[in-house]
Amino acid sequence: MSTGDVLGAGTVVTVVFELEVPLLLLQARSFARHVPVGAVAEVLVIDDTARGLPARGAAELLAAYGPHADRVTLLRPDDLGGVPAAPGWQRQQALKLLVAPRVTTGRYLALDAKNHLVRAPDPAWFGVPDGRARLGVHGYAGHPLRPALERTVRYLGLDPGAVLDRFPATVTPFVLVTSLVRAMVEDVGDRAGRPFAQEFVDHRLTEFFLYAAWLEARAGGRDRWYADGQPGCPVVWPGDPSLRAVRAAGEELDGTGAPVLSVHRTALVRMPADATDALTDLWVAHGLFAARGDAARFVAGFRRTYRRRVWVRRCREAPQRVRARLADRATAAGAVPA
Repeated sequence: MSTGDVLGAGTVVTVVFELEVPLLLLQARSFARHVPVGAVAEVLVIDDTARGLPARGAAELLAAYGPHADRVTLLRPDDLGGVPAAPGWQRQQALKLLVAPRVTTGRYLALDAKNHLVRAPDPAWFGVPDGRARLGVHGYAGHPLRPALERTVRYLGLDPGAVLDRFPATVTPFVLVTSLVRAMVEDVGDRAGRPFAQEFVDHRLTEFFLYAAWLEARAGGRDRWYADGQPGCPVVWPGDPSLRAVRAAGEELDGTGAPVLSVHRTALVRMPADATDALTDLWVAHGLFAARGDAARFVAGFRRTYRRRVWVRRCREAPQRVRARLADRATAAGAVPA
């Protein structure tokens, strides 16, 4: 099996911050369980925690990757040129693009820590026979991310009305073409006359929207590089962490053969007992834990850690969040970011 056949890319990139370190450990365990040895050339973990993972935590993470441990590299934001002060989600989005010069393979698979594999992926999930990667697409007319999409495509001079009905989904897992990301980062920075990261933050761009829009505006259109039609992987979101939602995610996994299940950190904290039991049973059924008790202890530990750390992070990011809200109000009033 050649590198990248399974995951659609030779490199896997994940960004992690304090609140999601335990979820990254689960992701690493899922790699050890479900990704064949040799299917990945490298795993780049971007450590966006405030002080960096301690030596013990880094060692625990590497051990969780099992047979892939020797292919894992831990990076810090400064290794990628750094990102200006911004809310955490925006920093992490920029880092998924800034990492491209460190990627040594033609493609890389961007993941969030909330993603974990539940089975060995079918190569057809991530690509089509002509060599293009697959993308999920849907409409954004009534989607909560419509403002972000409109803002991003306008930034590249495109008409939002031409893309609202069918545009790539902006969720992980997402396969990126390394050379195109590098070219996009250089192009945006050159046109702005300043570092890409600063431009990305100031204009409140979104990583996958920007990439897809740039393909349309500057790289001959996404159809040259991607095939639409990937059904997507189930996600348990904070807005509905219910038993019904967990069961629906499990049914989707079985019905579509999706290789990845995603559980948002806040959903895991808010999840009621019956939904938590269903989720831990789902994890056990897919080999991520040996028994429900092991999975339940993981959830309990995650919740304790989360509640302690979330307050610290909110305090640290308060100034950036205030600036982002003010920028949103200015945009709504018709102003253009500087």
